[in-house]
Amino acid sequence: MKLKSILTSQAIRFYTYTGDEPVIERRSPIPLIRGLQDKYGFVQVPLTVADLDFAKGVTFLRGYYKGHIIEKLALYENGLLCEAMTDNSICDEFVSEVLGWAANEHKIPLSETGVKAFVSQLEVTTDINPSSAFQKINPIGTQLARALISYGQTVPNYTVNGIRMHYDSADTPLPRPPEFIFERRAGQPYSTNEFFSSAPLTTKDHMHILVELEKLLH
Repeated sequence: MKLKSILTSQAIRFYTYTGDEPVIERRSPIPLIRGLQDKYGFVQVPLTVADLDFAKGVTFLRGYYKGHIIEKLALYENGLLCEAMTDNSICDEFVSEVLGWAANEHKIPLSETGVKAFVSQLEVTTDINPSSAFQKINPIGTQLARALISYGQTVPNYTVNGIRMHYDSADTPLPRPPEFIFERRAGQPYSTNEFFSSAPLTTKDHMHILVELEKLLH
């Protein structure tokens, strides 16, 4: 399993306000906005009243942290999200710094809940062949192709091109981690052996899971 590129990654922290009421109701957010822009060089920051909707997310775009581009920082009523095209351990470190800075420099009374969430989307290469690993399903792909041919469409047999794993989320409390995806890269010939994978994990844990998957499917 070889990592080709990190397509996007996120780190999310959840918090509660420890004051009598949310700090956003008691003070102007302008010093915080200017402070974040000055500290991290965000190219786009909230400028209007409509931008200051913490329920939808107060968004900062294209900042810089230790040589990495932070594509997005979003502040919510109960959490903070960082998104970048790099290992999400960098995003997690950045979130820790922002929360510490907000508490120390701006006296914002936040208390973390202890819950972290991650998204990792990777492009990898491997010689895994999902069709070979799930041969029992291949006859269904043949039937699909035959039906389409009967409609006048010329297509090869359908094959299993990936795996999706999820859980029964109906009764799962928030935050609900998204599904795990491992599938051939859309728009690329199968011969390239390129795959897309998305997981609610750190980049490190995500790659570990993919290596274990590769061992199982060989």
